[in-house]
Amino acid sequence: MAEIPVVRAGLRWRVITYHLAEAAVDHARAHGASVLEGYPLDLSPARRLPGGRSRHRNVFVAAGFDEVHLPSKRRAVMRISFDRAVKGGR
Repeated sequence: MAEIPVVRAGLRWRVITYHLAEAAVDHARAHGASVLEGYPLDLSPARRLPGGRSRHRNVFVAAGFDEVHLPSKRRAVMRISFDRAVKGGR
């Protein structure tokens, strides 16, 4: 299981968060992962975007993840699947 690191509070919501998520996807794909999951936690309803979406989820969506489950109001299960047949042209 790969983990996208937590970004220090003063640096959150800058481009670095998106780059870390993209790097996690690239690393997982390059090392033969078939699936990568993330579990963003929405800590503050006041920080939600229009439509009630969490900014945390947007980081995962931008990296290619799909939301597959909402086990609670604050937690989402995000997943990206890698097609191994495409990798290496097989």
